[in-house]
Amino acid sequence: MLNTPKGKLDEHIRPMYLYCAICSFEYNNILHFENIANEEKFFVEDLNATDLLPSKWENANNLNMSNDKLVEKYFELLTGKEINQLYKIYRNDFLIFDYQFEFRGMKFNFPNV
Repeated sequence: MLNTPKGKLDEHIRPMYLYCAICSFEYNNILHFENIANEEKFFVEDLNATDLLPSKWENANNLNMSNDKLVEKYFELLTGKEINQLYKIYRNDFLIFDYQFEFRGMKFNFPNV
């Protein structure tokens, strides 16, 4: 993945800024996938569409592990250089959606204090 051109990445891992022209249309909501279980519920309720949009999870975390622990397990497999390479791929998503990430003392998209 780290050596694949961004535009050729599988749709499941393609950076969002390449996936859609988010600045070319107006939107009222942005749902963050890491909080999707809670945010989706409020979003569907806000649309008054609870009968039309049932929740469906095809890739649920069935490991009885918190999402934070799961992310940590995956990132433990990577070197610091690989983590930096991943950040470069997703940097624009971090900026657009105000994501922050910290691991092994590395901080990504945190304001300079």
